[in-house]
Amino acid sequence: LVQGRKANVITYNAMISACKSGVQLQAALTLMDDMESQNLEPDTITYNALISACEKAGDWELSIGMLDRLQGQRLQADVVSFSAVVSACANAGESVRALDVFNAMQCAAIEPDAVAYSAALLACKVGERWQRALGLLAQMQDSDVVLDEFAFSAAIGACREKAKWSLALQLFWSGIFAGSHEVTPVTYGAMISVLERAAQWELSISLLNDMQ
Repeated sequence: LVQGRKANVITYNAMISACKSGVQLQAALTLMDDMESQNLEPDTITYNALISACEKAGDWELSIGMLDRLQGQRLQADVVSFSAVVSACANAGESVRALDVFNAMQCAAIEPDAVAYSAALLACKVGERWQRALGLLAQMQDSDVVLDEFAFSAAIGACREKAKWSLALQLFWSGIFAGSHEVTPVTYGAMISVLERAAQWELSISLLNDMQ
């Protein structure tokens, strides 16, 4: 009986995850209801799949609700749970909420991974929180977390205030926080966007030529 129960939970988790991939949030929620109607208890994997489905569907409010529900069930939220909520909020332009969730993760003694940091840096870009972005990059360096091109580009984008374009350029060229990260067209594009916003046309054209 116990083995069968586990198999059913695993099956539902797989089906909900499949809905996540297909951006079928309502189907995932229906599966969750069906699961509970059969007296099957959702586990952390179930909730993570649902939170990811919320993220893919752009429903940041529901993602927060699912995280709260997970924790209310006395289940242990993990870095996957929090990262998906941070990403959902950041993608919806809710930078303050995204960073609040990131802070909550760290307060819960859950170590952020590269995905979590990337989502938080995206929130910094959305909210133009350049100081927080630099702080996150420093944390990544201290924790030996690998910085990818998208996280690096988000950090540069966080410095897009007109008065901070030189800081973004310094970050772009120095690579101090990037470790072995190689500058790519993605990071070039982020830097050019910052320069254009600051009306630094000559530098923008120079970078564009350099990229080519």
